Amino acid sequence: ANSSVCITTPAYALSGGMPAGGVYSGPGVSAGNFNPATAGVGTHTITYTVTEGNMCINTCTFTITVHAQPVADPG
Repeated sequence: ANSSVCITTPAYALSGGMPAGGVYSGPGVSAGNFNPATAGVGTHTITYTVTEGNMCINTCTFTITVHAQPVADPG
């Protein structure tokens, strides 16, 4: 599902794609993990690709929005 995180959120595993065994790809994605700092601020399209045993391929996409860290000003 579409989601949003702060740029300081640690890298985390992407999960929930159906059927299981597919591959996630897109900005900030490596080895099934999403790293907001690598992706950068903005809205990123992530793709989940499944290849069936008969070599049929299907994909779906969702977005992750990375928000900038707020600037604190004491003054």
